[in-house]
Amino acid sequence: MNIGIGQILLTIIIVIFLFGNFSNIIKKLTEKLKVFKELLKRPMSKK
Repeated sequence: MNIGIGQILLTIIIVIFLFGNFSNIIKKLTEKLKVFKELLKRPMSKK
């Protein structure tokens, strides 16, 4: 029996739906992604 990444992601999504707060989790995740993108856009400072 092999467990794929898709099955793991599907299980996580189902658990999130069962516990509610799915919209809050999505909002926080998108905010973190925006911050991460901004960090990637900044030029790296050389030390």
